[in-house]
Amino acid sequence: MREASLEQLAPFFEVLATRISEYRVAHNGYVPRSLFLPWLEIAGVYYCCDIIVRSPEEPGTFLLKKRGGAEINPAMEGKFQVVGSIGVYSQSAEQVLTRSLKEIFGQRDDLFQRYWDRLEFLFTEIHPESWRKCYCLTPVFGLELDSEGMASLDGIWQGFSDLDDSRIVAHQRETLKYLVSPEYRKGSFITLPGTPD
Repeated sequence: MREASLEQLAPFFEVLATRISEYRVAHNGYVPRSLFLPWLEIAGVYYCCDIIVRSPEEPGTFLLKKRGGAEINPAMEGKFQVVGSIGVYSQSAEQVLTRSLKEIFGQRDDLFQRYWDRLEFLFTEIHPESWRKCYCLTPVFGLELDSEGMASLDGIWQGFSDLDDSRIVAHQRETLKYLVSPEYRKGSFITLPGTPD
């Protein structure tokens, strides 16, 4: 297969595409974890929905969540991130955004609607991910939390004002830097630089 031309592999790709589509329909839009990186590389682009969390008491500080679980990319292990969810086949924009809210509040469904109305669309960015060999297209939202929201955060969170802090996922440092830069324009569509993670 390695030596065959892409044209010769076309029948294989047709079968693969059909099998993956069937799997996604049967598994709520997801592909097997072992196929995740090859799937992204073939697609060339995917989308993610991010929510930047802040406290009104500290407007210059961003609240970031520590990544947990097994990582595909070791460079992201134990880093702090802007919360977000990858877009999944068959799931609406609202469902993807709800999964991002679950990253913030866990299973507190009662808080989703309350804070849904407080989400503010900020901008859309696209950045290359060299380790995934694709691009990520990301609509970015902002969310200011009140005291109840702060008390309901799920997982390990930390406030960051130094956006060069190496504990922050590298490509999200660029996201946050753009938001506080003089170049920031609400509703803009921009390209951010690629990073190792």
